[in-house]
Amino acid sequence: MPRVAWIVLAVLVGALAVLLLAVGYIGYGAMIAILAAAAAVNLT
Repeated sequence: MPRVAWIVLAVLVGALAVLLLAVGYIGYGAMIAILAAAAAVNLT
């Protein structure tokens, strides 16, 4: 995938993780945060 697509994916999934953690879905939020980190690794 192009670099821009990875940036967009990392930002969107990161925002979803923050939202889930904010409303109390700790397990789901943590898993989504791990997915955001995995997408961000592809930016380096």
